[in-house]
Amino acid sequence: AQLGTEDLSEARFGVQLMAAGLRFDLAGTKGLTKFSPRSGIIFGVTKDIKTFTPVQ
Repeated sequence: AQLGTEDLSEARFGVQLMAAGLRFDLAGTKGLTKFSPRSGIIFGVTKDIKTFTPVQ
């Protein structure tokens, strides 16, 4: 295979929590191929904002 075209695969398991108007994501990951990262932790925070209001 050409460099940069290796197969990557991973499994993830996580949770989402809503608090204080934010969505918190936390997950663990496990690599499934020899080129994938072995394991890791993923964390994220999302804020949904209303930027447009429909005309009435």
